Amino acid sequence: MDNSKKSSLRKVLLEKRDNTSDDLMKIASKQIHQNLKKISEFRLAESIGMYYP
Repeated sequence: MDNSKKSSLRKVLLEKRDNTSDDLMKIASKQIHQNLKKISEFRLAESIGMYYP
């Protein structure tokens, strides 16, 4: 993928993220958390690295 396509995609995704309501973000976060708790490696890990922009 060339740089212009990457830049365009990044712009679209950032706009979508920024336009997501707080309520929807909370619902999605809760669902992600519930799904992660089902993964044994996640539950047993001593530390977890994450990225948040």
